[in-house]
Amino acid sequence: MWNEGNLPIYWTGTTSQLYDMFKPVIPIIRNNIPGAIVSTPPVCGGDASWMTDWMTLENTRGRLSDYYGIHVYLRTYTPETRMGMVERMVSTKNANGWTTTPWMNTETNFINTTYTCSAEYTMEDCRTQLVRWHVLQYAYQGGGGGAFQVSWYHWQSISSGGYDTYYYTMMQWLTGATFSASCTNEGSVWTCPLKEAGGNTALIVWNAVGDSDYTPGTQYVDYKMFNGTYGGATVNISPGQATTIGLSPIMLETGK
Repeated sequence: MWNEGNLPIYWTGTTSQLYDMFKPVIPIIRNNIPGAIVSTPPVCGGDASWMTDWMTLENTRGRLSDYYGIHVYLRTYTPETRMGMVERMVSTKNANGWTTTPWMNTETNFINTTYTCSAEYTMEDCRTQLVRWHVLQYAYQGGGGGAFQVSWYHWQSISSGGYDTYYYTMMQWLTGATFSASCTNEGSVWTCPLKEAGGNTALIVWNAVGDSDYTPGTQYVDYKMFNGTYGGATVNISPGQATTIGLSPIMLETGK
């Protein structure tokens, strides 16, 4: 329902007027399109106040939305830092009684004017930020509480940068998988526990500032990594074998 209604270039009316415009439309959509799902008007810039006003309208005058939508771009921030805005917007959703309502980041990219990664980062860092940004959002709050969808806007802006192999490999890891908890960090080292589609337990790990040694638990028998090819590579390890981690996430697997 509407694009970035918190910005005057898209909507100059009140939230109440926008609600009134859509209230009679939603039943028509549902009656004519089986399985249709409806998102709130997704706001940008972390405008928690606007979203609170909108949710108050739906709470008092009738729910219209199945999903809670936001737009959060990385801009020049790293994914680890930018997650602060996502967390704030999800907290706003929950504080208004929408705890069980799924949420989506339906428009994201790097810089929201050029749709390219900031020149302050290397190309390799930019590719890995694509992965880290998705993983952090899908894993948030674990147990299905993370993003239902993350939609990369204007993909063609990065289509020549090798991002496709990273995105493809990431989705091979994540499709059908379930994160058991949010990603957590000890210093610059981030870990994200999940169960793979096949039932194996796994751990996605990276160092947000550069290379370092990492010693995994003895239950891990291999790790998957990005190597610029579709699907990446798998490296076998012995129990407790230290390995080098860096900006590019690896996924440790137990094999059972």
